[in-house]
Amino acid sequence: MSNFFQIFLRLAAITGFTFIFILASIWLQPSKIHKHRKVSTAFLKYTYLIYLLSFFGFIYFLLFTKIDLHDYFDIFNYSLFVLSALIPTITILIRRRFHQGRTIYNLVAGFLNLGVLFFILDFIHKFFISD
Repeated sequence: MSNFFQIFLRLAAITGFTFIFILASIWLQPSKIHKHRKVSTAFLKYTYLIYLLSFFGFIYFLLFTKIDLHDYFDIFNYSLFVLSALIPTITILIRRRFHQGRTIYNLVAGFLNLGVLFFILDFIHKFFISD
């Protein structure tokens, strides 16, 4: 019975993550590019979607790992993890409020997404590959 419950939880997590990713893709409309800021807008949208995929993968591994996470998540790492969950989403939500300097905002937010992506990939490497 517990094996069925574990499989059900994994399927529910994958279904939920896929649903959220599809909703984010529909809301962002990555194929719709701004006519004046083509490169920066595409860069921001695609880096956010790549970040979202890696973040969901990381959450999935955290949910179903056998590793004792208390050894890895001290206050500093936990704070970084929470910030890595919030900052890219906040930057993508407030991007339309910037009219002056939006190209620079898109590039800075895109590079911030890449930085958080590398942070998550480093966590994945520490948790699952190096042990």
